[in-house]
Amino acid sequence: MGVLDSSFGLKYAGAFRDGKKHGFGVEMYINGSIYAGGFVDGQPSGYGVHTSPFAEKYMGQWSESARCGYGICMDPACNITFGVFADNELLSDHVVLHAVDYHAQRALMAGRHANRNQEIARERQLQAALEELGVIDSKSFDNPEQIQQFEAQEQLELQQFIAEHNAIVAQVERVADGFKFHEAELKQQQKMLRVEIDTRSKELSFIATHCKLAKERRDQVLDAERTLEMLQNQLNVLQQQQQDQA
Repeated sequence: MGVLDSSFGLKYAGAFRDGKKHGFGVEMYINGSIYAGGFVDGQPSGYGVHTSPFAEKYMGQWSESARCGYGICMDPACNITFGVFADNELLSDHVVLHAVDYHAQRALMAGRHANRNQEIARERQLQAALEELGVIDSKSFDNPEQIQQFEAQEQLELQQFIAEHNAIVAQVERVADGFKFHEAELKQQQKMLRVEIDTRSKELSFIATHCKLAKERRDQVLDAERTLEMLQNQLNVLQQQQQDQA
């Protein structure tokens, strides 16, 4: 069992034999598709399940990285096609469903087996990494003077580490104080902006009120002018009638 990360973005976790992917495992490709099932000499072969990044799924037989044999294919719209495949192409769909279903069930079992191998491989990888981190160098000394020199060197390195750590902490605190001061300035500016916004809002409201009153006064003046014009016309008519009677 092991984990393989290639430089092309491909990842494999599962069984190996003679340095090649062999047995059950899970392979994740750079385009987002996943194959879980059997491998022979580094290539998907036997039974397996392939899921594309667009939710297309194939369950069935494989040979040298290609769909080959009985299988079931389901597209993103959940349309199911079952039959006999060769080199990833459907040769014939005139087959009995239960005959294909047997191979699809075996593919699902192979996929589950591959997922278990993937978990085991990842656990072993993690355990190996932890063991590597936990390795402690051992030293041997011939006399007490060497021990004292080693302890003095360790103490000096510890003091240097503490001094560097304190310097970093002090720098971080200075930067943090600067951020706090800047934050306080921003809060004060925010308060001033809010006061100015409130003042401007009141001024605009006052102006809007006066504009409304001015419009009402203008409408009243226009009505008065129209009334005066109507009365003047009536007066002119009466005067004309009196002149005609005289």
